[in-house]
Amino acid sequence: MYCSTHLVGGATAALAARNPAIAFVLGLTSHALLDMVPHHDYGKVGPGLIDVAVGIILLLAIRSFGIGPQVVWGALGGVLPDLEVVWAYFHPASYALPHGYKKLIFPSHNGLLLQRSLQLPWGFLIQCCIIVAGFLILRAFQT
Repeated sequence: MYCSTHLVGGATAALAARNPAIAFVLGLTSHALLDMVPHHDYGKVGPGLIDVAVGIILLLAIRSFGIGPQVVWGALGGVLPDLEVVWAYFHPASYALPHGYKKLIFPSHNGLLLQRSLQLPWGFLIQCCIIVAGFLILRAFQT
């Protein structure tokens, strides 16, 4: 799933938190849950860089809503698990296992939780809907 989707999902989940630690855990939880939704993943660096830039813009927009700092912690928890995927992409030999598997830690990355792929354009459109819905929910909590 895209960084921007996990960022908005984590920030939205964090609305239920009153402190940064709980917000961060809710962001991590949202990452696992969102990974179970059928989605498209990009496999090249270029789209990933664009996605990270979009995520930063979305986070700045969300922060402008004046919602408490917990949304930043939730967003961080939402995107942090994918850093292991980025690391494994750039260091494939250190993560290689037999049969094409990689030794990743996060449950939706290592196969413990099912992650289903969906081809373009549907996998992209589902994520756009998740981003818009989360953004509207966050906007509704604007102070």
